[in-house]
Amino acid sequence: MKKLTAPVLNLVLAVGVFLILAGLFCLSQVPAFASRLESGFPIFPVAACILGAGFLYATLVLKASSFFFFISLYVFLLGIIAFFFHIKVVPFMFVQIWPILMILCSVCLIVTCLRSARRLRTVYVFPAFLLAILGVFFMLFTFSIVQISFIDFTAKWWPLMLIFCGGGCVFIFLYQQTSDNKFPFEKDDSDIADGEEASV
Repeated sequence: MKKLTAPVLNLVLAVGVFLILAGLFCLSQVPAFASRLESGFPIFPVAACILGAGFLYATLVLKASSFFFFISLYVFLLGIIAFFFHIKVVPFMFVQIWPILMILCSVCLIVTCLRSARRLRTVYVFPAFLLAILGVFFMLFTFSIVQISFIDFTAKWWPLMLIFCGGGCVFIFLYQQTSDNKFPFEKDDSDIADGEEASV
């Protein structure tokens, strides 16, 4: 496929964002979903989608820093999730699905990594992995897969958290002693982070 010029690509991006927003609006008007809008028009989800889409478009066109791209993408996807939650496509209560926000943050970190570095970097993947693990861990409690509350679990098994944290520190120490790798950061990750801080 022939590479498109920058103005054409910007137009394609604008059309794509507009179609996503238009699709969400039309979806809310489908009779099967429109009847579920008992609490009125979804102001917050729509506002989050529009705000996130606008900033996302601006960061992509202006090639802004990864931080602004991450925030824009997160707000945009958060608006979409809130929209589906508002029209009750998601058959769960918010108190059950709130850990998915951590998983969403993890996904946004990975996408931001691929956009800025064009490959997976541990400076992004490491925190994304931790957030995803925490999200799944908390979902075990919110969906009652684990039959005790998180407070009771923490009160009873809190030493396990110390053991896992300590084991992680020991693993990093031993790994760095026996390898040239600077886990959890690659040699060039610090250069990327410094460049992004300078661009903010």
